[in-house]
Amino acid sequence: MDNNEKNVVIGIDHGYKNMKTAHCCFPTALTKLRALPDDLNGILQFNGEIFKENGEKLNYVDNADKTANNDYYILTLFAIAKEFKMRGLKETHVTLATGLPQRWYENQKNSFQKYLLKYKELHFKYEGNTYNVYLDKVNVYTQGYAAFMTSPKIMDYLSKEVCVVDIGGGTINIIRVDNGSVVSGAEGSKIDTRASLWLMGQVQEQVETDLCATIPESTIINYIQTGSKTKKPENQYEAIMQREFEKYSDMIFTLLKKYRINTDLIPVIFIGGGSVVIRNFGKYNTNNTDFITDLKANALGYESIANLLS
Repeated sequence: MDNNEKNVVIGIDHGYKNMKTAHCCFPTALTKLRALPDDLNGILQFNGEIFKENGEKLNYVDNADKTANNDYYILTLFAIAKEFKMRGLKETHVTLATGLPQRWYENQKNSFQKYLLKYKELHFKYEGNTYNVYLDKVNVYTQGYAAFMTSPKIMDYLSKEVCVVDIGGGTINIIRVDNGSVVSGAEGSKIDTRASLWLMGQVQEQVETDLCATIPESTIINYIQTGSKTKKPENQYEAIMQREFEKYSDMIFTLLKKYRINTDLIPVIFIGGGSVVIRNFGKYNTNNTDFITDLKANALGYESIANLLS
């Protein structure tokens, strides 16, 4: 391939619950198959191995370190393939734009880059189509901050101190931003593991305790989107979910207070799937609170930053 051909930037947000790119969002789940099925939908072939997307969900505890095994690498190939498919590409040079929580950034950046750069030439099949990827580099940015940069109000936020709260699947990332820059040191960022997956478990445990019943994750997700603190629950399951979501929202604001963030004075921008819980069930100052609910916001931000710096 011509090495002077244009390089394409692909942003990937390696979430514990979902993988996100600029155009796609799919579960952080895969299954390794022994044989190639007749139906190639969602099938990836790489290095003599066969994988199916949307299979077994990755265990957050086992995959807290995303470089510990090959799972996130294969999921990265799925993400690249989906972006190539959306963009009508089959072969090109690529820069991956990715991110890590600010709290883990310095310790994990180099190992994450090395992990994703283990092969600089990638040849694989996705859904029967062959893709050739020439990986030029991997850029790692600050998760949460990248999504914050996509806000329609960004020009206003760049001139003041704000707090970015990224509630993802496995982690809550709290980032202080002052005049557009992340505040350095321990006071600049905090991390907590009571994120969306933890909340799901809390709801399911409460339903089991109170009703001796089970509740599917899809029902919980649907109520996060359609319920609110002012809407009367239609059944006992919704009543439990509403109560748990309100408690969770209170816990988030207590956490911010613990970290000496005055939400009456400092604008707070909530990001990630968990931000919808706060928006629909939380008690907050509407004049000083903003929400970026697009799950793909970090991936879009990674691409924007990479293109600006290229």
